[in-house]
Amino acid sequence: MLIKRTFQFLPGQLFAPLAQFISIIIWTHIASAETIGMVTLISTQQELIRTVFIGWWSHYLLRFITDKTKSTDGLLSTNRAILLISSLFQLIVVCAFLTIFFSQQLNLALIVITIIFVIFRNINLHNLSITSVKGKVFQYNLLALSGPVLGLLIGIFFLLNFGDNVIWPLAGYAIGEVVGFLIYTALNGIKKDMFNVNWQILSDAKRYSLPILIAGFFGWLSINAVRFIIEIKLGIDATGEFSVGFGLGQRAASLASMLVTAASLPLAISVMQEKGYLPAMKQLADNFVLLITVMFPALVGMYAVSDLLVELLIAKEFWEVTMDVLPWAILSGGIFAILYNYINHYFIIADKTGFLIYIDSITAVVICIIAFPLIDIFGLKGGVIAMCLASASVAISMLIYLLKCTEFIFPVKPFLKISFSVLIMYILTVYTQSFFANTIYKLTTSIVVGIFVYIVCSAFIYRKQIVSYMSKSFEIKRKEV
Repeated sequence: MLIKRTFQFLPGQLFAPLAQFISIIIWTHIASAETIGMVTLISTQQELIRTVFIGWWSHYLLRFITDKTKSTDGLLSTNRAILLISSLFQLIVVCAFLTIFFSQQLNLALIVITIIFVIFRNINLHNLSITSVKGKVFQYNLLALSGPVLGLLIGIFFLLNFGDNVIWPLAGYAIGEVVGFLIYTALNGIKKDMFNVNWQILSDAKRYSLPILIAGFFGWLSINAVRFIIEIKLGIDATGEFSVGFGLGQRAASLASMLVTAASLPLAISVMQEKGYLPAMKQLADNFVLLITVMFPALVGMYAVSDLLVELLIAKEFWEVTMDVLPWAILSGGIFAILYNYINHYFIIADKTGFLIYIDSITAVVICIIAFPLIDIFGLKGGVIAMCLASASVAISMLIYLLKCTEFIFPVKPFLKISFSVLIMYILTVYTQSFFANTIYKLTTSIVVGIFVYIVCSAFIYRKQIVSYMSKSFEIKRKEV
């Protein structure tokens, strides 16, 4: 079931984060460090605004919209009312953010475009959660792709034709999100009872989601605080230079993890509701195996060819900082993916969301404390080193706690098998590079060898399971004949 759902949602899971990954590469060639820095900071505050004003409600619907034990009378009208009211608050916060951080660059066009981008991006991400849990594949892929893919293409067109200005990539994204919203609305229709709020549902949502809201704020801070620390200490240009390497590493982890996580959490929640706690823990472990099966080779492979990627794809003026930051960004992205898409999922499934506050607040506070001295010591990469140290410490501590005090399952054997395959892949990938002098030959050969070696190693390690699966499939087909 997990594999089937993953393939159904694959276009949105693959191309949306891939477009975000590619956007960073393209911007280094057609935009300045200042423009990149401003776009990334505005995107970062959009994520915070979503967490505070809509994220708490999205988590509640994701968890309970298909729960037959809950009353759903007025759920959709309550949903529409919350989205409308939250949009007004988002407008105010966007204006305040722009005034505080970009007072010198501020103009009416930037304000209007940012407001449109933030509000429609957040509404679409919320509806994305609903479509995923309801299994509406087309609508999910539509919402996932409209902003990141269509918006990126429009933004690139604007930058190439109208020059280097932060307004153009933001305008592209804003148009993409509006297009996605309009099509989604046309498919689902507009209801007359938009303002009918079920206060019992709202009260239940507040109880469940308040810890998630607080944890979400600290989770946002954990991933994004370093950008603002660098902006305060070193300026917007340094933020833009940092964002290239940092963004590539984070987006690579997001790209790899999104291939499976959009389907995995709704499925684990469904198992919890239908079969109970222990089967849900088994499903969560299966989700983790699929996550690392995809993510480990992707991130380790990217690290193995990171210098080649930077030289080939990134504009030369960004090389030094990107090569410095990227390895640590890859590591931090992988750790956060495990923390948020495996460990934290336990507390969501088990309805113990209060624990998320401790996890995310400790991570964020430690990062903010140690980032300042580490940036002074190591430069821009010190911020990502702080993220790696804090997130790894919290992840290991929580794993120990969950394994000792709950029925949480850590799939040791699959983890070791996958890690072994990835290690062999890394060794041969790096070794292959010594045979070529040309960067393109090195990169192409390394990627081909890496993929081939990982597939062969994995097939050998899981040969019994593969043979068993093929035998069963053959037996079923023979009976059908």
